Amino acid sequence: MSLLPEAGAGLLRGIPGGLWFWFWLSFARAFVDIELFLVRVWFVFGSYFLEIVTDLEAGGRQSQARAVPPSPASK
Repeated sequence: MSLLPEAGAGLLRGIPGGLWFWFWLSFARAFVDIELFLVRVWFVFGSYFLEIVTDLEAGGRQSQARAVPPSPASK
């Protein structure tokens, strides 16, 4: 199966093969750019998302467990 259209592919039959190469190349580059963007978003915000989800699953108990007790010097 070829990525190029057949000779009688209706409206697409007049497009030269070289343009199809550039079309698929630009499509692939756009797909890679979107994937890289999603990976960057995950690395930047993923830890925050995981912390929120973990806290919600625990019923909010982790946020209370992380609270720092008052120091003895403040008494």
